[in-house]
Amino acid sequence: MRFGDGHTMFWALERGLDFTSLWLEFDSWVAGRPATDVLDLGIMLPGCEALRDAHREQRVWQLICSLSTLRRDVQEIVSGVTGNARNPLAYIDKQSVGIDFLGAQVARHGGHAQHKLAMLVQHVEAVLSRGPRVADDVLEAIVEFSMKKFNYWLKVAADVKGTLLNYALDHAKAAQGRVRMELGAYVGYSGLRLSGAVRAERVRPEAWRVLSLEVDPLHVCIARHMLNLGERSGLAEVRTGQVRDLLPKVVDDFGQLSVGLVFMDHRGTRFHEELRLFEREAMLCTQADIICDNVLHPGAPVFLWEETRPGSNRRATVWSLPEFGGEGCIEDWMAFERYEPRQPRSSSMRDPSIGVTKTKGAVQLLLFLSLFIVVLFQKNRQISSNNRTLNYLLIVPHLKQPTLQLILDQ
Repeated sequence: MRFGDGHTMFWALERGLDFTSLWLEFDSWVAGRPATDVLDLGIMLPGCEALRDAHREQRVWQLICSLSTLRRDVQEIVSGVTGNARNPLAYIDKQSVGIDFLGAQVARHGGHAQHKLAMLVQHVEAVLSRGPRVADDVLEAIVEFSMKKFNYWLKVAADVKGTLLNYALDHAKAAQGRVRMELGAYVGYSGLRLSGAVRAERVRPEAWRVLSLEVDPLHVCIARHMLNLGERSGLAEVRTGQVRDLLPKVVDDFGQLSVGLVFMDHRGTRFHEELRLFEREAMLCTQADIICDNVLHPGAPVFLWEETRPGSNRRATVWSLPEFGGEGCIEDWMAFERYEPRQPRSSSMRDPSIGVTKTKGAVQLLLFLSLFIVVLFQKNRQISSNNRTLNYLLIVPHLKQPTLQLILDQ
């Protein structure tokens, strides 16, 4: 088997095997000492977490520490967070790259990406001071690190984007046993914010619970560590796996109508599919807040098409905001809407992701996708002209300008 095939193979086998049989296959595969990395080994973590199998989960983290192609500094962090002994012979250094490891292994989980995560953890641990606002201090430390150097920049929802999130949190009703879900944990920045870090909310049984889903085990490890440093692990947790695999399991834990806020920050091309999955599982309560980041960069065109067109009983507001760390020169969009169950569609309004049969709908979809590509790659965009064009196409009729006062006034 080629490097990287383990993740795909075990993800496919999981559909047809029970977990015990799958674990036997995994053990046999690992015994052959294959060329592997974090994603290949981490594919077993979702099953271990779902079954609350701590022994096997610990075994997977041990394999990640000892077999994965990790930098030494990252290996030390993963070992410290998970409580496993590291293997000093497994890490990547300048001598081993190109000799002991394949280029794909290093490119997939090596080099500067790992170094940046390790430097982030070291910075936060060095500047953090304990106190009643320790969670907010972790947020500030992450932002401070991201602004140190150009190549330390982290794509987190900070600055004006964070203000929009804070506004939604400040106007949220009582939790009443509901949860806030984050799709894409990254380094745990937004998870801390969703758990009430900015307002220094106390960890109480009646507070909002936060559940973050993340596919990359390294990011899961870093995010959990940030939650521990911010003393929010009593309210927030991070689970490993893909959203489409984990949501049915989340329903078993929290029940239907249990989600009061969803923050999508993982992959824009899947936002519309995740929203449909939430609806199919009946997880969203009425008036739940749905917030989507990066709907322009990298982009969520089908989600925008679905959630902003007229004639629907719910419509997303799209905010044009400056990207954090871009010094006001990089534009991005965030979408916000209050959830209402969608009214049944007529046969003339079919799902654009599976094909539009009506000529008018097909033309509108092609125009929208063309406009989206132009907006995405045009260097010197004029927001007002784009707004007029979008209004003309009746696609995104509520594009907002990126001013802090406007956000607060809404």
